[in-house]
Amino acid sequence: MRPVGIVVAASALHVLVAATTGLGDAEALYAQYARHLQGGYVDHPPAIGVLVAATTWALGPSPLGVRAGPIVLFPMCAALVFAITRRIGGSDRAASIAVGAYVAIPMLLASGVAASPDAPLAFAWLLSLYAILRSEREPAWTAVAGLAAGLALLSKYSGAWLLAGVVVWGTLPGRRLRAAVVVGLAFLCFVPVLLWNADHDWVSARHRLVWTQLQGGLSLRNAGALLGGQLAYVSPVALVGLLWAASRGMREGAAPGVRLLATSSVVALGIGYGLCLVSVVAEPHWPAPGYLGLVPVLGLLADREWPRVRRWVRIGALWSATVVVVLLLAIWSPLPVHLPGYDGRWDLTNDLRGWPAVAAAVRRIGAGGLPVVAFHYTTCSQTAFALGEGADRVHCLSEPLDDFDLWDRGGLPPGAPAIAIEDPRFDRPRGHWARQIDVPLWRGGVVVRRFAVRLGRLSSTAP
Repeated sequence: MRPVGIVVAASALHVLVAATTGLGDAEALYAQYARHLQGGYVDHPPAIGVLVAATTWALGPSPLGVRAGPIVLFPMCAALVFAITRRIGGSDRAASIAVGAYVAIPMLLASGVAASPDAPLAFAWLLSLYAILRSEREPAWTAVAGLAAGLALLSKYSGAWLLAGVVVWGTLPGRRLRAAVVVGLAFLCFVPVLLWNADHDWVSARHRLVWTQLQGGLSLRNAGALLGGQLAYVSPVALVGLLWAASRGMREGAAPGVRLLATSSVVALGIGYGLCLVSVVAEPHWPAPGYLGLVPVLGLLADREWPRVRRWVRIGALWSATVVVVLLLAIWSPLPVHLPGYDGRWDLTNDLRGWPAVAAAVRRIGAGGLPVVAFHYTTCSQTAFALGEGADRVHCLSEPLDDFDLWDRGGLPPGAPAIAIEDPRFDRPRGHWARQIDVPLWRGGVVVRRFAVRLGRLSSTAP
């Protein structure tokens, strides 16, 4: 299949998934970002909020509307992968292999449908690398590279890893000025985020570096989670191939463009792997940006050594197709509920369902003017999105501080009348309840979660 056909097929799958499933917990939070556009948030810079605000304005506040930005950005990222591969000397076949690898890596494929900061980050990262490559002969593209790097910073704090790679690349003769321009423009783009954080007592820095890292440190658990996460999210064949591309690309004899991609990727992977090894809240997708620059290098090398790697390319494609099928079965089918030891509270695919029924119970219980309270930011975000126009009624009485606190929706006095949402994943709200509606979530003939909507008075502002 030609690269255009591969990308069209992947995008069609993205639209189908986006239109037929509810939002994940993080996606529901980013939908609340879109309702409160500002210079930053507790966990992320503002780009994802702006992106979701734009697409929901155009398409409405539906799951498809929330996810439309990543769906549009995915083929643009694939086009950049193709263009970068050609720019470093790859043939059309090499560029096609690179696009196929980009689509086949489960983590990157998922970034084309899930509303998350990873989607604008991937686009900005690839655009910056492409612009740097073009700036070798067309210096005006240096400004584009800097602005794109700034967008990477505005998308996710890990955009700084790209700048670290640019700094290392800038140590080579003849590239210092261009590297300085890229870093300088990126920093200027990031100034509004710094100003917002300074005005909010550096909440993002404290969240990222202090509150979530109190139990941090090197451990075998972290090492196992890092290795297992990369094998699952990248796939074994692709992971070996990308690391092979990094090793080959770092050699002295590599072309300058290949060296740029490999160097920036190795720096980013080093930082990403290192953070995963010491952080107790590390997630497998953290190193993802480091693979972006290696995908074109992998396409280039695979084309040059096609007889040797052809079989592995096919195995990798089969592996990825199998992963996609398994994920779709997990999302759409009741199959998981019949597995031994199944606990529906912790099945992430259940996060995609049930919230419209919770919102309907809130409306049915009456007392439309009362605040709606929940005790974890995920429950608060999902309830707010499901309520639609009633989202501003939702108060999040959780610890520690979250975005709802910054929106003045984080506290109610004890004894206040309220409608409380009980999510079985978290502690029960304390209060005196005059009425309760149970909301069972059925899947495959089994109740996998049981929410409760209560009307009464709070006895505490914490569970």
